[in-house]
Amino acid sequence: MIFDIDLKKIVKWLTPYFLWKPKQTAWLTILLFPLIWLYEQFLTYRTAMLREATTNSQVIRLTRSLRDRYNNESIYISHFSDYINQAFVYLELEGSFDTFDYLSGEAHLPADYDFMQTEYEDQFDFVVRIPAVLTAQADTITAYVNKYKLASKRFKVEII
Repeated sequence: MIFDIDLKKIVKWLTPYFLWKPKQTAWLTILLFPLIWLYEQFLTYRTAMLREATTNSQVIRLTRSLRDRYNNESIYISHFSDYINQAFVYLELEGSFDTFDYLSGEAHLPADYDFMQTEYEDQFDFVVRIPAVLTAQADTITAYVNKYKLASKRFKVEII
């Protein structure tokens, strides 16, 4: 579909050649101004709908959509399985320090991971982390993510 319409050219094409005077052409163009304005509004709406049509519940698409909508590149979505994978890589590749363990020096048992316990709780399926600048828009971000997430998924918006 072609949406490139030049209404000024159409004015010139549809008027007879003996009426191609500057005043006549300007008058007809001014009469068509509401139509030109509606056409520009339609193109803006079409662009917004095409952008919205590419947004879905995939993490990378939803993250990109949030970043574009709120104009902030520090928004990201994290899954709890990401932490587990990082902990596994840490334990497998780097190992533990046998010479001196700071956690055991503080009189408590060391854990197998170096993340907080809340990052392992499964109350939520994913977390949307937003910067403190967007604190006032946290409700609109929640509504936007809720619109695109899968029905059974639980999430929370966390301010960093």
